[in-house]
Amino acid sequence: MRTLTTAAALAAVCFSTVAVAQAQDRSSAYNGTMTQSVATSQAGYSRPPPCQYQRPISMQLSGSNVVVSYKDWEGSLIHFRGTVDPAGAVLAWHTNGDGTKAALSGQFGPAGFTGHLQRDRWLCIYDVAMAPAPVPVR
Repeated sequence: MRTLTTAAALAAVCFSTVAVAQAQDRSSAYNGTMTQSVATSQAGYSRPPPCQYQRPISMQLSGSNVVVSYKDWEGSLIHFRGTVDPAGAVLAWHTNGDGTKAALSGQFGPAGFTGHLQRDRWLCIYDVAMAPAPVPVR
């Protein structure tokens, strides 16, 4: 039984080492799309509704810090700031003008980043998918 326990411990160390290596080997920029995943009522807005079906989104990594940004329905640049842990999990927040918070969470995988973003007191809920941004040619 001791051999099985040793093998399990070695496998756990191996998998955690791979996760840390993947987290440190990420590209520093990602681009993708956020797509509305839940249709919600936007009745009562006198201006264009804040939830758009789809819009571009980008992410910048600097060490364990992450900044995710996109343009809202008025054209203002919205930033979510947070962290990425060694296993590739991301948690980022945006503080709205009225003090409420909006959240973005997700995970890095082999193809890039996938996650969820909620805005406007859960009125706008999006699925997010981003791939490494192409390296500019100089």
